[in-house]
Amino acid sequence: MKKTIAMLLAVLVLMSLTACKSGNVASPSPKVTVKPATSPTAGGAATNAPMSPSPSAPASPATTGGGDTIEGFKEGESIEVSALPGEVTSAVTEKYPGATITAAAYATYMDAQMYLLTLSGAADNTEKIYVKPDGSIVPYTAPTAT
Repeated sequence: MKKTIAMLLAVLVLMSLTACKSGNVASPSPKVTVKPATSPTAGGAATNAPMSPSPSAPASPATTGGGDTIEGFKEGESIEVSALPGEVTSAVTEKYPGATITAAAYATYMDAQMYLLTLSGAADNTEKIYVKPDGSIVPYTAPTAT
């Protein structure tokens, strides 16, 4: 019985070696690819209308309208407190009477351009806030360690 199994294995090895030497090696089958349509429309008719961004795509802060952009905005760059717009300083004075803005920097928060302000002397011990260019105050949430 052992001799029969050994002979059978030897024959299988010889057959596979012979098949490899003669070039009868199995090759992978070619993959079928689908070419994209030449037109963005489903019917195949080309249009000259510009494609609009998808509704889920966030708008770039530089292109949002309504006073949401800050001229000269450079993420993380410090700015002089005296250079802050009047709306920003007025909002801080109204919300945090007696507080002093000790530092200001450009920041992007919630996909919008804002000022990150550091305060001192606020009655509620608030140290940092985000303020939109129109004076809307957004509370600062410190990053949590994970």
